[in-house]
Amino acid sequence: MIYRMHRKQNNMLGQLEILAQRLGVQVMYEKILDDGPKQGAMGTWRGQKLILVDSRLPDDERIEVLRRELQRLDLDEIYMTPALREFLLERKG
Repeated sequence: MIYRMHRKQNNMLGQLEILAQRLGVQVMYEKILDDGPKQGAMGTWRGQKLILVDSRLPDDERIEVLRRELQRLDLDEIYMTPALREFLLERKG
């Protein structure tokens, strides 16, 4: 059961990373050295949109960071599976 959940998380993480790439957003995993509770954020560096995610986060928290940041983008015209779209819209707002 735990293996199945881990596999689902890896699959969702991969889908979110591919979606970001299709949107022209680079996903980077780095150790964030801030003392605050930051887990990651989207920004622009040298003209490239990117989502920086703390590399120390477990997969479920990485997924939440990517979901939160990708929700900020216009996804209406982007094709994705219905399950992924539903997942992204689940906690929007």
